[in-house]
Order: sequence, then structure tokens, then C-alpha cells
Amino acid sequence: MIRPLASPHGRHDLPRRVSANTPPSVRLTKSRRGRQTRPRSHVVVAAFWVAFVISVVHYADNFFNYDAYPQGDALGVPPPAAGVVICSWFIFTTYGLLALWIARKGHVRLAALPLAVYSLSGLIGIGHYAVPGATSMIWWRQLHVCADIACGLLLLVLAARMAWGSPGHA
Repeated sequence: MIRPLASPHGRHDLPRRVSANTPPSVRLTKSRRGRQTRPRSHVVVAAFWVAFVISVVHYADNFFNYDAYPQGDALGVPPPAAGVVICSWFIFTTYGLLALWIARKGHVRLAALPLAVYSLSGLIGIGHYAVPGATSMIWWRQLHVCADIACGLLLLVLAARMAWGSPGHA
């Protein structure tokens, strides 16, 4: 007789149905019916910390080298002051950390909203390119601005999947 592999939680049989009590390490990311499901928690956590590191570089550079960024109205909105830039980083990051904390408590759908707010931290970088001269910034500045935008997009997609994925998958 072939014995099933033990799960990391000491059980010899994996659950047939995923429930709210199923440990994250045993949960599936794709449903058997092909429905959209929520991303695994380690993917969300890893994406958050990558976005966090990139945002530190981007926002610190934007604050300390404020004059190196092209200035001007973006779609009729005046550029934020350097102090507003750094304060917004702390506000956005608070939302991101709140999302991780709520998700860790098991409220994945509820965590999607603060994660979506945190994603704006990167997506707002699109505003740099609404000002003439943004494409003439030095290559490494372009790199971290574009990486921050990409991370914002990724976090927004993950937040949407967390909010509207099948129940029982985290």
C-alpha cells in the first residue's frame, strides 16, 4: 500500500476541500473549474517588499534630488513640494503594511483595499511622464521610476485578485 505524503502540518491526508481553516501551504492557486483564484500569500508578501525597496529608492531620490526631476503642471495639476513627496511615501507605506497585517489575520478580501491604495504609490509615478522633459532624465532614474510604476501595477492586479478571487484561496 502506498502511503500519502505527510503535509507540513503533520497530517497524512490533504484536505479535499479548501476551507478557511486550511493552512496557506496546502491551498491551491487555481481552482479545478478554472475560475480565477486569489494569489498565494507569499507572492503578495514578496511583491510588497520588492515594491517597498524600489519605492524607498524612488521617493528618496525624488526628495533629495527634487530639482533634478522635471517640473511643471501635469494635466493642470502643479507639482507636489518635496515635503509632500516624502510624506506621501509614509502614508502609502502605512496602507501597504496595513494590508499585510490584515491579510495575515486571515481577512484576505479586506486586505485588498489597502493594498490597492498602496499600489498608487508606484502608479503615481506615471505623473513624471506627464511633464515635458521626463524622458531626458538619467537612465538609472528612469529605471527606478519605471520599476516603481510596474510594481504599482502588479500590486493593483494582486489586490484585484485578492478581492474577487474564489473564496477559500489565499
